[in-house]
Amino acid sequence: MQQCRITLKMFNYLNTYDMSKSNDRKFFEAERTLADEIRDSHKAMADLWQGITAFQETKNCVTIYGSARFKEGHPYYELARSMGKVLAENGFTVLTGGGPGVMEAANRGAKEGNGMSLGCNIILPFEQKLNPYIDKKVEFEFFFTRKVILRKNIRVVRTVYKRLHYSVYNKPIKCYKM
Repeated sequence: MQQCRITLKMFNYLNTYDMSKSNDRKFFEAERTLADEIRDSHKAMADLWQGITAFQETKNCVTIYGSARFKEGHPYYELARSMGKVLAENGFTVLTGGGPGVMEAANRGAKEGNGMSLGCNIILPFEQKLNPYIDKKVEFEFFFTRKVILRKNIRVVRTVYKRLHYSVYNKPIKCYKM
């Protein structure tokens, strides 16, 4: 039986976890041990803890969801950038997934509007990197914990994701008021 070592380091919200050391690839295998389950549950708890503590003082926050695929000059990039700027000029904090594309544009606009720009980045081995327009960041190992934190601290929700989803996939998605 595999041994599980749980340390206080797992709860240190300043540390992020290296996906190459995680057991995510084996998550759905039948041979997962109790130690595997305990380790991954503690990693998820650490993700949530760092997100909660990092943004606990955040007020008037607007979360902007969007595609990482749109580059500067694209109409959706420019829309998110101007939206981030207007929100910041009106006293709102802008929170995004922290990556490129629409997320970068919204964070960039917030910086241009002299506002607070936050990012909840996902740690991926080859893809998403944190954009340079973030004042405060949290990096997550799990997508579901990132989604929880993206929704937790917001008091107002505005999204370009619905419109972007339709333009990319040509079918609408349902959005619910919080």
